[in-house]
Amino acid sequence: FPSHDTSSAYQLLSGIFRMVCNNGLIAGDLFGDVRVRHSGKVVDDVIEGAVRILENSEEIASRVNTYKAITLDAQEQKIFANAALQLRWDEKPPINAVEVLRPSRSVDAKPDLWRTFNRVQENIIKGGMHGRAKTGRRMTTRGVASVNENVRLNRALWTLADQMAQLKA
Repeated sequence: FPSHDTSSAYQLLSGIFRMVCNNGLIAGDLFGDVRVRHSGKVVDDVIEGAVRILENSEEIASRVNTYKAITLDAQEQKIFANAALQLRWDEKPPINAVEVLRPSRSVDAKPDLWRTFNRVQENIIKGGMHGRAKTGRRMTTRGVASVNENVRLNRALWTLADQMAQLKA
């Protein structure tokens, strides 16, 4: 959000978004961003930033297609999920890899890197998963409400997927 005293900037983010259910829930993955200082030729800078983001869309689509072509065995999916859990919870996570890998939709059940990424991303960001707190009591995970935390997690998950793709290449 920009400020009118020029103390903050516009931030443009690119990503891939898909409808995941009939009620309009959108799951998305965020990529590179462009920051535009809220002073000077703001409109020109925002337009230039939007053009840069559009130019990156072919690269993003190519990477998604690469991820779809990479099959992960059960152990590799579990490794991916455990790494993602550590990104979300620094200490002992309240849920395990099996829970995070559980698909919400049958189309996401395939063992490729793209769908593994999507299952993990949705389950970690959305919350609502049943687990155990550090004290041992039952709990339900909370969704990520902070925009900054959402962006941080999505970027980290994308990096994790990139590294898994490089290992499998």
